[in-house]
Order: sequence, then structure tokens, then C-alpha cells
Amino acid sequence: MTLSALPATILSAWQQRTRIAPLSVLPADLGLEAAFRVQDQLLDLIARDGGVMAGGKIGLSDRRNLAALGLDQPVSGLLFRHMRLDTGHVLAAPDYAQPRVEGEICLTLAADLDREDLTEREVAEAIAAIAPAIEIVDSRWQDWTGSIPAVIAENVSASYYVCGQPIALPDLDQLASLEMHMTVDGKVVASGDAQAAYGSPVKALQWLASNLAQRGRPLKAGHQVMSGAFARMHPVQSGQHITVEFPGIGAAEVTFG
Repeated sequence: MTLSALPATILSAWQQRTRIAPLSVLPADLGLEAAFRVQDQLLDLIARDGGVMAGGKIGLSDRRNLAALGLDQPVSGLLFRHMRLDTGHVLAAPDYAQPRVEGEICLTLAADLDREDLTEREVAEAIAAIAPAIEIVDSRWQDWTGSIPAVIAENVSASYYVCGQPIALPDLDQLASLEMHMTVDGKVVASGDAQAAYGSPVKALQWLASNLAQRGRPLKAGHQVMSGAFARMHPVQSGQHITVEFPGIGAAEVTFG
């Protein structure tokens, strides 16, 4: 398959909730730059299909693991309005294929972040509110076997994001020391802290704003940003109920029907 045909193939797999065998469509030498070109073409297809940009997401955000992955920075993707769900939502089985969940903070912007040289202070001042959140990632690659370039190409596995009750931005030191606990059917399956989100949600936002501005897809007032996962993603299946709690901030939950 040619690279020019790949974005439409990925979009069709998303729409039909089907899975693609990576070796059947991906060039063996697909690099990061080419993967982002594929992602950009995919994003344009989603927009032409009626998708409205709602913000952005940062992936592979734990700086402690980047070198082991052969990366010197995280990866980025976009969120669309149809991806946002309120806490307590029940997903129907046809809404997902092979989902995994991550506990994150969702940041809502009060001002544009459309420059590459933003300071951490400027970024913090642009945040209107934060909310506990669950990102639902759902790879189009069969059995999650895609490479990092493959993950980039499919918009960093973006599927849905579930937001809890928003609150005003707390003290930055408090935000940088946040902890997260995730439960599935009442059993704790993952715990982590803000260090995994590029050091803190504000640092993650600063990086993402610069990256998306450079890509010509700047963040605007009203957009929302997923901070990056506080712990490793966890696989889930039909019938399970997931809760993420950030002590002092709140909780979000979702059920897979």
C-alpha cells in the first residue's frame, strides 16, 4: 500500500471498528517524519468528514522512558469534539474494538496558545480549568502491534476522553505533585503521578502548544488538552467500570457496555 492511501485506510478502520495488520499496509522503513505527514492527512480527512478540532493530546510523555523508546521528545495528536464524553458515560460495545484506558488531567484553555516560544508562566495563565479525566485509546493496529511511527500515523490512538467536574487551576506545585489511582470494578489496577506527564500537566501543555503551533495546528481558547498519562495504560473489556481519582482534584468514571 502506498503512503497516500494509508490515511483513508486508517479512517475507515476507525469508522468500522476494524483492525489492520500493520505488515499488510505499513512500509518497513516508515520514519517519524513520514508518520506525522500521514497523521496530518488523516486529521484533514476527519475534518472534511465533519470533525471539529477540540484540542490536543500528548503521547509517550514520560521523560524517564523516552530514551529507551529511541525518542528525544513525546508525540502529539489532536482531539475532536465527538471524542469528548462526560463522566459516568456508558459506552456501547460497537463504540470500541480493543480499548485501553489512561488516567490524565484535562486542561481547558481560556486563551490562545499559538506560539512556539511560550513560557511555562504564560501557559499556566492560559488555563481556565482542569478536570480529572480518562483517555480511552483504541489502536487500529491489530493486537496493538504497531510501531511508534504507526501509532503516530493513527493520531496517537485517539478514541474518546472522559472528563470529570472541572475546577480552577490549583497551585502549580500542587499540580506538579498530583497522584492518580485507577480502579477497574473497584480494584486498583494502576497508580502514578504527574512526573509521568512530562513532569507536570503544565509542562506537558507547554510542550504540546509549541509542537502544535510548529505543525500549523495551534491551540485556541476553549480547546481542551489531555496532559499525558500518569501511569501505564490499562486494557479493559466489555462490562467493566473504570474510575480514576486524583486526590484533592476529583474523579472521573466510565463504563464499557
